[in-house]
Amino acid sequence: MNLELYKIEEELFQKFANLLFPQKINTNKLLNVLENSVKNLQCLKCKLIYLLKRDTYKISNIINIPLNEMLDIKQLFEKIEAAKSVRNLQKVLPQVINDLREAVNRVINNSNEIALKAKCIIDLNYRQNLSLQDVAGQLHICKDHLNRKFKKQYGYTINSYIINVRLKNALELLTFSNLSAKQVCYQVGFQTYRNFIYHFKKRHKILPKEIK
Repeated sequence: MNLELYKIEEELFQKFANLLFPQKINTNKLLNVLENSVKNLQCLKCKLIYLLKRDTYKISNIINIPLNEMLDIKQLFEKIEAAKSVRNLQKVLPQVINDLREAVNRVINNSNEIALKAKCIIDLNYRQNLSLQDVAGQLHICKDHLNRKFKKQYGYTINSYIINVRLKNALELLTFSNLSAKQVCYQVGFQTYRNFIYHFKKRHKILPKEIK
């Protein structure tokens, strides 16, 4: 996996799954990158369906509810499969992503569990410069109260959970991509390479570069 393709794939996941910081997705850019990495239209459609299946699974794990209980996932994928050209995909893809986003929003908006909402913010935005104060601010709640609620529910403080999520994703990237340790450091949200090395070694007992 090269860095450009990794970034655009992560943009797809982060932006259509981003429940509390909604942004418009540049689907044309996504299609252009994918089109250059595959051989034909059928391969392009297969790649898109793979990405959406992967991200649907990741989001389902975050909110602890299968998305197929809320909408017909198969029907959405069939819309992509039915596209006859890249131009058709440019029209269909935003609709598919919007349907998935709305399904996730329904789950979150129906939840009164503040700890779950905080967990979703972290799981979907750990790449940003995120802290307890940022999460509490998004939820309009006292940070100490939120931290107590979160620790009671999940066994971690907010800041500890942010580090855990970053380290988990860093290990995955170091293992399965060709990104360097320094690239991984900033991709998963650490602000300095030194801080990344400290936490990684503390957790895994080895240096990040030893994974490569």
